[in-house]
This record gives sequence, structure tokens and C-alpha cells, in this order.
Amino acid sequence: MVVDAHDQPVGAVLDALNAYVIRKIGQDSVWLFAGPNGFQEAGIDFYHTAVDCSDARMVVTSSGQGLVFFAQVHSGVVFYTRIVDPLQVVAVPVHAYEHVAPGQDATQPAVCAPLDAGNQSVGVVTAVVDPTLATLATPFRIK
Repeated sequence: MVVDAHDQPVGAVLDALNAYVIRKIGQDSVWLFAGPNGFQEAGIDFYHTAVDCSDARMVVTSSGQGLVFFAQVHSGVVFYTRIVDPLQVVAVPVHAYEHVAPGQDATQPAVCAPLDAGNQSVGVVTAVVDPTLATLATPFRIK
């Protein structure tokens, strides 16, 4: 188990060397990077079939088998797709994307930019606010 500085649970250890944990989010289990300094917040890209980004946001699928879903934490919100594509057969035409930088609110629309990416393995995003994330204190450690 990975815990924070106050022994609050962060998640179950998946890969201690690379700081991956499994965390329960609602009915789903997600796979997150949780290093000693906390959850890594990087930029996040949302993909669209509509050139004006007016359709549902999508993120890249996981090539896993579906017991856990790869997720990103961005300002206290966990983003992931429930679509798994172990054989990389999902083919969605991507024509635009939104890039949200670290520290920006990823729950709000970002600048829509054209992207001729052809068919990609992407799935509709699930966004879940996990209020516990804001209360976790670093350093994270294995207990």
C-alpha cells in the first residue's frame, strides 16, 4: 500500500520501481503515477472527430486487458477512458485536439486546434473529481 505523509491511503502498489499505483475511483480501478512528490501533473491532450471540438472529448486508449484503466491526474480530476484496445484495432478519425497545460483547468474547454492524425485508438473520456486527492500530503511512501 502507498500512503501519504499522514498515513492516508494513496493506492495499492502496482510497480514500486516506477511509482505506479492502483486507485479505486467509483466503480473503476485506475493506474496512476504516484511518486514520492505526489501525483505527476503533465499536460493532457483531448482528441476530437469534429474539427471544431464540439463532440465528446477522447483520450488515448490503453493496450491493457481492462482490469485497470490508465489515468492521468490533472488538478484534482482523474481523466481516463474505459475503452481498452489490446490489439490496437479501434480506429477513430481524429481531426482536432485540445491541449491543457499543467495548472490549467482541464474541465473547461481549451483552444481547439486542427490535427490530421488519421485513425487513432481513442475512447470517450471519463472525468472524475476525487476530493481526497487534494488532502493527500507528500511524501508518498510504501507502508
